[in-house]
Amino acid sequence: MKKLILTVMITFASFNLFATEKVRLENQNDMPVLIYKNKTYELQVSGGKPEFRKVIENFKKGVDLIIYYSGTAGTFQPVEVVRAIIIDRKTGESLGDFPYEYKIDNGKGFPQPKWKSDDKKISIEDETFDIKKDIQLPK
Repeated sequence: MKKLILTVMITFASFNLFATEKVRLENQNDMPVLIYKNKTYELQVSGGKPEFRKVIENFKKGVDLIIYYSGTAGTFQPVEVVRAIIIDRKTGESLGDFPYEYKIDNGKGFPQPKWKSDDKKISIEDETFDIKKDIQLPK
């Protein structure tokens, strides 16, 4: 049983290491950028130092999502901002960088971005930043 648990733990750890090797954060001209599959993407900073969180490969047909912590906004009620870059898998082009999630420590809810998708598009609505955007999926 111990061998089985150890094998499972090593397997998950190796997948996590593989995922983080594909993505790295750098500063270029004093701007934080993310490098993914040899392409460079500028990050939206909300305050503080951005951090890579995860890649969701094949989020929808032909696109990956790169999830990253953008920083903390606000003073009276600090809000952690998590964003997602939508990447066209075929071309590596960024289709947009949008709020993905907000986190707040006061135990109360905070309006979350709404992500919906179908076979043709991803729709993002965010009342905090008054965003209503449809991203057409690659063909």
